[in-house]
Amino acid sequence: MKRIAVFPTLLTLGNAFCGFLSISYVADAVNRTDPGEAARFMVHAAWMIFLAMAFDAFDGKVARVTGKASHFGAELDSLADVISFGVAPAYLVKVLVQIKAPTFFNFHPRFAMLVSVLFVLCAALRLARYNVEARSERSDKPKASFQGLPSPAAAGTLAALVLVFFELANADPRSEVLGLTPETRASIAQVLVRVLPFTMPVLGYLMISKIPYTHMVNRYASGRRPLAYLAQVLILLVATVSQPELTLAAAFLGYAMFSPLLRLRSFTRRRRAEAPVARGPSCPSPTPPSGRI
Repeated sequence: MKRIAVFPTLLTLGNAFCGFLSISYVADAVNRTDPGEAARFMVHAAWMIFLAMAFDAFDGKVARVTGKASHFGAELDSLADVISFGVAPAYLVKVLVQIKAPTFFNFHPRFAMLVSVLFVLCAALRLARYNVEARSERSDKPKASFQGLPSPAAAGTLAALVLVFFELANADPRSEVLGLTPETRASIAQVLVRVLPFTMPVLGYLMISKIPYTHMVNRYASGRRPLAYLAQVLILLVATVSQPELTLAAAFLGYAMFSPLLRLRSFTRRRRAEAPVARGPSCPSPTPPSGRI
């Protein structure tokens, strides 16, 4: 290999750079004694994951449009994804649980570490499987779906939930978040920090599962689409501008859980269709005729 595609490679390296910045911001938050300053660093770390998603969404597309797609770019992209969508979100949630959970819920000291490691390992396995499948397909057509939850979507779900937690826990008491009182916001934040560690093994399983997930970038950004697609994007953009944290959390949670719930619904319907029809109370069989008049 003597030559590489410069611009797509820079976009992929931007993905890795944002992942490292996210980890660095979390490390800086651990060393801060002021809770407000620590929270600010954690929020910056979560937003860096979304910025990494932007780089990841365009590097492959730019490489395909310019005809510069290569195995080198695919391998580099996976290495960057492990940093930005595996290590960074896992470390972010681990530190958040260790800092905030003792106030709300008594976890085992190693629990946050174990679920974080599990998430990183599942992300690495998912990316390795994706590379093998991409090589075996050998198709230049844009993918319509993924097998298993994409690692950026799993990382975005965790980052969005972290943003919601800080939005609820550190909001100005005089401000209004969906019309909730400060007491209600604090209660929801308590529930969220308790549930957040358990979302990592669930997202990890979805990443390595064979559940199909729609490729959202190719669905909305490739080729011509009906006008309704544009309306959906505009509604999402307006909601993101008005309530970015809550909108991102709802969007990523909905994307992560829609396909499993749809498959569960199909499985339930199939089981009901295959179940034998229940019979009514048994009636005595009629006496056969004797043949006499």
